[in-house]
Amino acid sequence: MSTLVMELPDSCQLEDPGDPDVAGLGVIIAFLISTCLALAMAIALYLRSAIPSLCNDFDAVIGAASEPEDEAEKSRFRRKTVDAILFDVLRSQNDQLLLLGLAITLSLYVRISELHQLSAYAFRMSTSTAWLTCVVNMCLLSIIRGRHIETDLRWRLIAMTLHLLLTAPLVMIASLPIFAVEPSLSVKCALEVIPRLNGVQITVSILQSVLFILIAMGGYVRRMTRLLGTQEFFFRTVFRLGEEYQGMMDPHPFVLNQRRMAKRNLGRAARDWAAKPDARALRDFLRIMLGDLVDSFLWEPLWLVFYFTFGLTSLLVSWTALPPFSQWDLSFGQLVPILSLLFFATPVYDNYMNTELCAFTASRREDKVSSMHIGDAWLEFRTAADPQGYTPIHLLHPLSYEIETSTINTRAYDQGDIKDTEHLSKKQQNA
Repeated sequence: MSTLVMELPDSCQLEDPGDPDVAGLGVIIAFLISTCLALAMAIALYLRSAIPSLCNDFDAVIGAASEPEDEAEKSRFRRKTVDAILFDVLRSQNDQLLLLGLAITLSLYVRISELHQLSAYAFRMSTSTAWLTCVVNMCLLSIIRGRHIETDLRWRLIAMTLHLLLTAPLVMIASLPIFAVEPSLSVKCALEVIPRLNGVQITVSILQSVLFILIAMGGYVRRMTRLLGTQEFFFRTVFRLGEEYQGMMDPHPFVLNQRRMAKRNLGRAARDWAAKPDARALRDFLRIMLGDLVDSFLWEPLWLVFYFTFGLTSLLVSWTALPPFSQWDLSFGQLVPILSLLFFATPVYDNYMNTELCAFTASRREDKVSSMHIGDAWLEFRTAADPQGYTPIHLLHPLSYEIETSTINTRAYDQGDIKDTEHLSKKQQNA
C-alpha cells in the first residue's frame, strides 16, 4: 500500500489534514461528554425503574436496590421529578446530537466536489462522529416506548431514519484500510487508490462494516416498529394472526395480565420447590425464570452499551490516527463547545426547583384541605359524644386533629368520670 501511495503526486498529501471543525479538541470533548451523558441517562432511567410498563420481575429486582421500601411520599414525588428531568436531559441531548450528526453528514455530501481538499482523516472522523450519534438515537428509542410524551415525535423519527440511511454508505467507505493507514491523503486520491488494493483486504473491510450496519439497522427497525405499532399491523395482515398477536406486543393489558400470571406462577413454583425440592418443581421454576430473563428490559441497556463501545472505540481510534496539528489548538472555536455544555444545567436546575415548589405548594394545600375535613368530622363527633362540652375548645385546633384525636377523646371521657365521681361522693356525704 505504501508503494501505491508513493506513486501518487505530491498534491495528494495535504499539509494540514486536521480539520478543526470536525476533529477539534473542544468539539470532540464536547461530543464525547454529550454522548456519555445520554447513555448514562438511559441506564439511570432503567436502574431507577422509571419505565415500569416495559419491565418485568427481573427488572423490578434490579430497580428495587435503588428504591427503599419505606420511602416517604415526599421522597417518592421527588424521585418522579428526578426521573422526568433525566428523561428531559436525554431528549435534549438526543435532539442536539441528532442535528449535529445530520449537519456533519450533509456537509460531507455537499463537499463531494471538493474531495481534493478534504483529507482522509477528516472524512473518517466525520463518519465516526455521525455514526456515534446513531447510538444516542437508539437510547431515546429504547426509553421513549415506556413513557408518555406530549410533543410530536414524527419529525424526530424521520430525521433519525434519514440520518442512518445517509451515514451507512459513508461508514462503508471510511472503513477501507487506505483511510486508516494514510490519513494525510486527500479523499479523491484515496478513492483512486482503492481499485489497486488487495481484493481480500477490501472484501474483509466491507463485510465488517456491512455486518455492523445490518446489526444497527436491525436495532432501529425493532425499536421503531414497537414504538409505532407497525409490527402489529404487519403480523395481523400478512400472517393473519389476529388477536393472538397481542401476546407478542408490548405494552397491552393482555400482556400485563400475562406478566401478573407469570409472577404468581413464579412465586408458586419457588414455594413448591422450597417445600419439596424435586426435579419437576425445579424444572418449572427454571422455565419461568428463564422466560422472565428472555423478556427482560435489561437487554436494552446491554445492547446500548455494545453499540456505544463500538462507536466510541471507532471515534477514538480515528481521532488518534494523526499527530496533533491545528485540530488540537484550544482556540475560540474549540472552547465554545466545551463551555456550551454548562448551559443545559441551568434550565434543568430551574425545572427541578419549580417542580419542587409546585409539589410543596400542592402538598400544603392538600394538608390544609384534609385538616378541614378532619375538623368537620371531629366537630360532629364531639357534638354527638360530648353534648355538654366537657372538652376545652382550644384543643380543637385544626393542626392538632391528627395528633390529638385520641388524647382529646380520652380527656373528654376522663373529665366525665371525674364529675360523676364527685357527684357520687357528695351524695354519700349527704346521706
